[in-house]
Amino acid sequence: MGGEDKLKILRKLFNEIDPAGIFFDENIDEYDSEIKELISLSPDYSNIEELRKLLEGIFARYFEGIKIDHNTLHNLAKEISVELNSSVTMRLNHE
Repeated sequence: MGGEDKLKILRKLFNEIDPAGIFFDENIDEYDSEIKELISLSPDYSNIEELRKLLEGIFARYFEGIKIDHNTLHNLAKEISVELNSSVTMRLNHE
């Protein structure tokens, strides 16, 4: 799966869960910096706890002084894992 595909999937998830409360209907790219950093780290998308820790670090850097709920980041990590792993499985089944 290419970076643009991941960006689209992750953008949808970040905006739906909106961990920092910054998403509004027209600013769909508000989390792109955080998403691109996550993609650049090439995490194991099946490891929810690893994803949560990476997200926690990313949000701490980008939203210094703003407390992001631990459970919200866990839910985001879980959704990322489900979506990206199911997308890879679907693509492999079509090859």
